[in-house]
Amino acid sequence: MRQYINQVLSTHTFRQSIVTVVSTFATAGLGAVFYLLLARLIGSYEYGLFSVVVSLLTIIVTFTDVGMGQGLVKFVAENSRSEKYQPYVKIALFTKIAIGFAVSLSLWVFAKPLANSLLHQPEVAKLLPIAGWGVLSLMLFSLSIHVFQGLQRFTLWGGLQVGANFFRLLLFGLLFLLVKMNSVWGLVLFIFAPLSGFLLSWAWLPGNIFKAKVTSNLWHNFWN
Repeated sequence: MRQYINQVLSTHTFRQSIVTVVSTFATAGLGAVFYLLLARLIGSYEYGLFSVVVSLLTIIVTFTDVGMGQGLVKFVAENSRSEKYQPYVKIALFTKIAIGFAVSLSLWVFAKPLANSLLHQPEVAKLLPIAGWGVLSLMLFSLSIHVFQGLQRFTLWGGLQVGANFFRLLLFGLLFLLVKMNSVWGLVLFIFAPLSGFLLSWAWLPGNIFKAKVTSNLWHNFWN
């Protein structure tokens, strides 16, 4: 029995599971600290505006990702031993950028109608243009996360999430000393964390993704 347990503990799968569990709880914990501190500092009214916009932002990202995350994990994992996964990453990257900019422009143009008619909160109109950049930020960050999942680099996957949330707390402390915190600054911090994680991830992502050749067959495979 002891030998069997030792065998299980020494497996690659077990080590990956430990990394996943620890990073998930650490990410959730750091996120909770950020939300609790922000709510305490900016008050219930400002935090209410922040929460409405973040909820809307999260819903939009869920729909605009259109399954690209699952597709990336599938195709990257299938081609992880070669560079054949890079065209799929390129397809997802440019699609996310295009969708992100389209959503950002839409939220900027229709900020007041959305705030008044859909959300019935005219006060959030000033936050919606910022939220558009949040959609782009979260979509790009999810690209790095899903690529590392497909490559089974779970230490990077977990470290990137924990690092982004920890960096957000550091920036939170710095801004607290320099400016008066409100819903706008809270949203900027929320957005900047995943964006910084995405930019940092390029230290480990292959730099020749932009040079990868995308054929019509690869395009159809990805979207099918």
